[in-house]
Amino acid sequence: MKIKDPLKVLTSQHMRKKHVYYAKESQRIFHSISLFVLAIASLICALILVPFLLFFSSTTVYTLVLLVGLLFGFIFSFMIVDLQHLEHRHHVISGIVVPVIAVFNIFVMMSLAEKVSNYFMLQLTHDPLVVATFYLMGFILPYLFFGLVDYLKNR
Repeated sequence: MKIKDPLKVLTSQHMRKKHVYYAKESQRIFHSISLFVLAIASLICALILVPFLLFFSSTTVYTLVLLVGLLFGFIFSFMIVDLQHLEHRHHVISGIVVPVIAVFNIFVMMSLAEKVSNYFMLQLTHDPLVVATFYLMGFILPYLFFGLVDYLKNR
């Protein structure tokens, strides 16, 4: 018995459904791992920013924190836009968890900077709330930008 079209077996309806299922599962796993990696990267970045908080002026620190927020915002936005098979709840969870972790890391950074400045008797002149606000502004801007682009594209 000779098969007329061997590729037909590979493109059957069953195989397509199986592929979609595996794509959904792999994107869910990728989503979870990405959230974890973003949280760790944000914490590491917060620790790296501590010396800058101690030795640079307010304008430099706010600009640096804004740029770091933009960087993490773009990474987060690309992650959200790229994952197509996720359900709405995954997007909501990401939209809540990542900014909360980011703000928490900024407050950890500020408290660590305060402890280091007290230990070395340096003066810390940056308000943690203002630093966190600049970070959140940078973090949210890419998400709003990609949302606006998507809205205009689908209009």
